[in-house]
Amino acid sequence: MNRKLIPITALQGALCYTDKLQFLGNEEGRTRYIAAEGSNPARLEYDYMIKDHLGNVRVLITEEQKVDQYPIATLEDAKLATEEKYYTIDAAQIVDVSTMSSNAPSPAYDNDNGIGNNLSDPTFESTTSQKMYRVNSGTNKMGLGISLKVMAGDKVDIFGKSH
Repeated sequence: MNRKLIPITALQGALCYTDKLQFLGNEEGRTRYIAAEGSNPARLEYDYMIKDHLGNVRVLITEEQKVDQYPIATLEDAKLATEEKYYTIDAAQIVDVSTMSSNAPSPAYDNDNGIGNNLSDPTFESTTSQKMYRVNSGTNKMGLGISLKVMAGDKVDIFGKSH
């Protein structure tokens, strides 16, 4: 059997944690250091370990709050490939705004929901949407779909427009 020794410095570089504080252990759990990212400053997050009568960790509870922001479902050709990764979209139900009934003209919607898009694109967000998703009571009763895992205490904000 051939064995190759890899210097520890090569391993540390590959794992990207050379000389970085990962956590501090304490009696109730641990304190994790979260490095600054973009405009978010560095911070500490607290995790509590709930143990059974033998001292085995059964549950880890964290105070960390995470915000997941999904892309806006604009249905525009330029962004459709990205949106299909997040939403269930039936391409046959996407129609041009210009094909909508003339006796019920479609209002102009910007490709923005007021809170910004995930993977911000200010030029795209300032343009007017040219696509809509057709639903009706006969053949297509359901609109776009997304499945999200939610837990007790989670907050979900949904913004939708219809015509």
